[in-house]
Amino acid sequence: MKRKIGLVLEGGGAKGAYHLGVYKALMEMGYHFSGVAGTSIGALNGALIAQGDWKKAWDLWYYSSNNSAYGIDEETFKSIGKGHFNPENTKYAASFITDVIKGRGLDIESMKKLFLDIFNEDKIRKSKTELGIVTVKLPEFKSVELFKEDIPKGELFNYLIASANFPLFQTNNKMDGAYIDGGFKNNLPLNMLPMKDIYELIAVRTFAPGITRKLKSKDIKVTYIEPSKSLGSMLDFDRDKARRHLQLGYFDAYKKIKGYVGREFCIIPLKEDLVYITSMLQTADDRILLAAKVMGYKNVNPKRFMFEKLFPQIAYYLEMDLNTSYEVLIITFFEEVAMTLTMDRDKIYKADEFISTVRELFFIQHKNYSKYKNLPKIIQSNSFFSSFVKSDFFKFIMDIFFK
Repeated sequence: MKRKIGLVLEGGGAKGAYHLGVYKALMEMGYHFSGVAGTSIGALNGALIAQGDWKKAWDLWYYSSNNSAYGIDEETFKSIGKGHFNPENTKYAASFITDVIKGRGLDIESMKKLFLDIFNEDKIRKSKTELGIVTVKLPEFKSVELFKEDIPKGELFNYLIASANFPLFQTNNKMDGAYIDGGFKNNLPLNMLPMKDIYELIAVRTFAPGITRKLKSKDIKVTYIEPSKSLGSMLDFDRDKARRHLQLGYFDAYKKIKGYVGREFCIIPLKEDLVYITSMLQTADDRILLAAKVMGYKNVNPKRFMFEKLFPQIAYYLEMDLNTSYEVLIITFFEEVAMTLTMDRDKIYKADEFISTVRELFFIQHKNYSKYKNLPKIIQSNSFFSSFVKSDFFKFIMDIFFK
């Protein structure tokens, strides 16, 4: 019998782009889900996944903007967010505050229409994929956990919007009673899909504010995919940020499931990393010995000195654990150099390909490290190099790896 796997999506507003990045990677890896459960934006994304239209959901996020979500142009939204007021945005801000005070809230009709244009209740109900959502009913402030079959026909979209009904938003639901965002009671509904005999889950976190509940059974196996970087504000639907979230989710899924590595890039590690690193250092003995001499060491074995002394020093500069594997250490070092180069950050690299590309582009774009050391923008924008280039250790390491 084919094992059942479920997907759980945490609420988080604009952070929801991350869900689709993760989902795209999981699809590429061959995952098929028997059910999806989500809260707030997780419920909306989950519904589109359950109906089989995740690619349309991806596009929705890829082309999202604060203008398409709220009807506010990006410049005005960013100016207000930074506290920079002018006659135009001051008028808008005053109007918004007035609406909030009067209980009307932020107009999200544009946002609702984006999802409604894709949403197909009939497809969701006919889908073999289970769908569970969470909302909170007022005035009881009671958690309401529903599967698609529990919701009256024709009301599914209203309940999805109810799940995402953050108090700052205007609501116009024609439902029996008032409902607010499910995150107030259960922002990561891990215990829903096990009700459908789905005990293996992949849970996609956003770390948005909300209540998360413990697993009710030890039989539930959960793999958590979590953002390796902050996803920022849950109210900011800026297009560039959404695209970064999509890419981050995509890479984080591969790193979690496949064991890929990288801080800024996504890199497939080598199976025999020590063999590769040793071969890379074959002609570097004289430069390693020079570094040893300057550091006060005499009569050392070059390779042993590299692994026992220089690598720990690199780890120190990179603020990495000393137990980090040599390969990850070297890859992270090359990533720091790669950050100053014009490189494709959207592709997945093999480790040897990544290192070779960095070395090649380094000499094309910077010519030599002495010129590279004097680039003020690099020193100002990169905390690693701001300390690293101040010592001769930088010169030694660049000599060892880039000659």
